[in-house]
Formats: sequence, structure tokens, C-alpha cells
Amino acid sequence: MINVFCSLKLAKLLDIQKTVNVNVNFESDWNAHLFSVAGKKWIIFVNKKTLFSFIIMDVLKKDLNNLSILFTEMLIKQLEREFILTSKYENYLREYDQIANICTTDNDRKIMGSLNDFVYHTKACYEDDKNVEKARNYALRYINEMPSKVLKFKTPREAMKEHIKNYG
Repeated sequence: MINVFCSLKLAKLLDIQKTVNVNVNFESDWNAHLFSVAGKKWIIFVNKKTLFSFIIMDVLKKDLNNLSILFTEMLIKQLEREFILTSKYENYLREYDQIANICTTDNDRKIMGSLNDFVYHTKACYEDDKNVEKARNYALRYINEMPSKVLKFKTPREAMKEHIKNYG
């Protein structure tokens, strides 16, 4: 089962009550956070094991009704953009999309630190010259290219590629 642990801000928007008794799986768990760029709502998702990230931009309230399906579809699109999706891993993701568990925060400081860093860099791209397209481009192309000390200076893209390779 895939668990998505939401920040307090996102959990409040989704109206999620405190989650208890969650089967935690470091391999497939994600953290999510709501932030804004140019007055629009964006949601970032970060994988706990690999720090692989993707952002859903310009989120509307109606989009949140099917967040687990939206999560799966956008993750698959990002993996395709990064040229690391395999058919076996796509089938795994689609098999579990109906039971993706959207939870309240797990207060994982390591992941939240990386997540906040990704948000900072994305917002900085916009703030430089108030160019939303520049921030979108960064989010789609470069967010997974920053080496991380947590990953022994591998990039999230490299870590996810290895994770998918080892998956099947």
C-alpha cells in the first residue's frame, strides 16, 4: 500500500482527520505539501526513500476529490519525463492507485527538510523575475537533479531509477 503523508496545511484543505494505525512502508511512502506560486495552489510529493519529487500545479478544489488517482497519474507522467518508468513499475502503481492511503503528517523531519528545500528552489525560480513558466519548467525538469547528502550525493532521479530497477 502506498501512504501519502500530508502536511498540516494540505491535510486541513483535504479535511483529513488525524490518522492512526497506518502500516508504514519506507519503500513506498510519500510526503506531500501544499504551497502557492503566483497565487495558485501547487502540491509537491516527495518519496521517502529516494527523495524523488513531482509537483501538481494549479490545483483546484475539485481535483482534490480524486487525489489518489491524480497522484498516480502525475507520478507516472513524471517518471516518463525522466525516462525511468518501466511497464512493470507502472502496473504496480496502477494496481495500488485505488488504495493509496492519504494520511495526516508523520512529522518526518528528514523528508520535510528536503521537501522544504525543493519548495524554496521552485519558488525562487518564480521570484527572480515573476515568471511562472520558469518555475513550471524547473519543477518539471530540474527538481530531481539536485544531489543530496541524504542520498550520499546521488540525485533523486538516480535513486529512483535504482529503486525501480531493483523493484522488478
